[in-house]
Amino acid sequence: MDKIFTELSNPVWWFSVVIAGIAINVFSSYLRGALDKFFSKTSSWWRDKSAARKKAWEERVNKMVADHDEREAAVAEELRTRLKALFLFLSSLILFCYSFLTGIIFTVIISNLLKIIFFVFSIFFLFSGFLGWQLAESTEAELEEARNRLAKQVSKEKSDV
Repeated sequence: MDKIFTELSNPVWWFSVVIAGIAINVFSSYLRGALDKFFSKTSSWWRDKSAARKKAWEERVNKMVADHDEREAAVAEELRTRLKALFLFLSSLILFCYSFLTGIIFTVIISNLLKIIFFVFSIFFLFSGFLGWQLAESTEAELEEARNRLAKQVSKEKSDV
């Protein structure tokens, strides 16, 4: 505690704080314009990307509503993607478990290298399976939206008749 009081009573400390404060203030005034420009470009890029993604999603849903074969293809794609993701999850689990069994089977030098290799591949397969599962969920959401729109069209046509 005494050391803190001696530092605070030292004029060099106060001088360095004042100089640092002035430097930060001057630097921030020049940096603010650049940061504002950067964040406005990033914001507009993100907004444009989100709008394009939403437009593509709407187009896929509209194609599914209009064409039965398109819906069937989407169902097959979703199923295939889910099966791939499950395969990757299981492969990841097997490689992860096998990375611990290598010490029992192989010599020490080879086993450490194999443990690392199997562990890295298991993490890669786990991440790939996660991305595949997300893609399947997205396709399922598109199918659900297409089914809902189609059901609304059919009920509207029945009520009009």
